[in-house]
Amino acid sequence: IQSTKKYAPPIYGLLIKISILRHYVLVGKEAEAFKQLDILQTKIDPPLDNFVTIGRILLHLKLKNAPEAEKLLPAVEEYIKTTNLKQLMGFVYDTKGKINEMKAEYQQAIRNFESHLEIDPLDTSTYRSIGRCYRHLKQYKKAEELIQKNLKIQPFNPNSNYELALVYLDQGKKDQAIKHLKIALDIW
Repeated sequence: IQSTKKYAPPIYGLLIKISILRHYVLVGKEAEAFKQLDILQTKIDPPLDNFVTIGRILLHLKLKNAPEAEKLLPAVEEYIKTTNLKQLMGFVYDTKGKINEMKAEYQQAIRNFESHLEIDPLDTSTYRSIGRCYRHLKQYKKAEELIQKNLKIQPFNPNSNYELALVYLDQGKKDQAIKHLKIALDIW
């Protein structure tokens, strides 16, 4: 983070700091993460303080709290309109897709994830998200194809190997499922 402060624009450093806070959820320190966002909110001048809302959304998504994430999203959309920071629309579509997925609205989730890919084609993890939705829809061939697309770029991505294992398991292909589960476990 120190080199980011020295060489990157302030907005980039802020986004990294906010993004890191979602990892607190993984270790059961979500209250600390929200506290850090509250502190950050007081230290940042408008309009950059709106990025704290993005941090809150990221935390709620990690906590699988779709209603809270959904409630905060209009503030980000309004911020995009007023600042013309259209690059953030990828975040909006990805967030909407994750919210749809949590609500089991898989077709709408796929549409939002595809819109995210149009804006940010380099975010190959989105293929995994779309594939996961197709798995829930029991469209296993499409699910496998999309997750494999991610694995071609990131062959040692544990999350993608895990998702592919679930696709194979749902189809009764135990050997293939175990193979990808072992890869995921070895990486983790």
